[in-house]
Amino acid sequence: AGAAGERGVPGASGLPGQDGAPGAKGDPGEAGQPGPQGESGQDGVCAGKLPLFFASISGAEGIAFIGEPRVIALDITQGGAVPAALSITAVSSGGPIIRKIPGTLSLEVEWAAEDEEPDAEGDFGYLVAATDGCVLAIGSFELKVARFRTHLSVVNLSSIHAPQLDAVPAGGGRSYFGAVPYEAATGFVELDHGDVAIDLMTDGGAVAAVATPAQPLAHDTRYTLVVMDLAGGTATAFIEDNVDPVGEADLARALIFHAADGFGPISVASPFGPIDVMQGIGYGVQSESDTILTNVGPIPIVVSADGGDYAGAVAPAENTVETSFFYAKGGALFGLIRAFSLALDSPDVTYEVVELSKEN
Repeated sequence: AGAAGERGVPGASGLPGQDGAPGAKGDPGEAGQPGPQGESGQDGVCAGKLPLFFASISGAEGIAFIGEPRVIALDITQGGAVPAALSITAVSSGGPIIRKIPGTLSLEVEWAAEDEEPDAEGDFGYLVAATDGCVLAIGSFELKVARFRTHLSVVNLSSIHAPQLDAVPAGGGRSYFGAVPYEAATGFVELDHGDVAIDLMTDGGAVAAVATPAQPLAHDTRYTLVVMDLAGGTATAFIEDNVDPVGEADLARALIFHAADGFGPISVASPFGPIDVMQGIGYGVQSESDTILTNVGPIPIVVSADGGDYAGAVAPAENTVETSFFYAKGGALFGLIRAFSLALDSPDVTYEVVELSKEN
């Protein structure tokens, strides 16, 4: 046999074969031994905190007048006790700013300064959030905000200070009315404070011999300061004007005021008989009001004082309040009849002076 030939070059590798099917899953191994127990964790800062509760909110009742102090007390409990310190926030849509009073559980209204936008008037709802950093309580209250306003008029029946006088705040200040002639009634001026003491000034600017004591005036009310003669001097009276609606057409409200120095109690009668609320009215006193018809023309009245009868007449307009201020001049009895509308917030004041005719 011939010699063996040389080995041939290896052929190219064949393509890889397909993977075989996965083998069967083996049995689970035995569980390992439990590890050692970890250390106990520390309690969180809020652990065990009791809930906060608004027991009550007081001090928001009534009207909060702009510029006047207003404190709102919060009664907050936590587990039946008063919490030592809380963060408290009060928020509203449109109402004045309200802040917590440091060191307390109370709030106070922070009114706008004079150079800031004025606080709005109205009824405002507030939400109050109180928290100790862990638990939260929510409360609410309503606050009615208004600018204090009241109205004052003067009736000058003081012949001693004729021909005219003025009324200014005690101690000086702006004139309320300018010069008010004798036998005249002013319109109403608006005052923005609730207590007023007035000095009556003569036309020459000297302080007259009369000054009113401080008068507590109510919000949204009309008052009249009557200046009148008394035993050679001057007296004053503050009266509250009755502005209650009369309620029906063709009616007006009528009152009398006795400013007649030297005259005893005054009584008034109409053709329908004595007017009950106008009987025996003493000096310096205003009667209660009565309603009278306005669609029958002038109504004759008889004013009785010191055994004499004096004839007069009234003719009020519908839905007005008419006050007859009776006063003495030269031994005769006069009436200053003042009227203003009950339908207007800022009514014009009209008046006339009449001398009553003595009948007996």
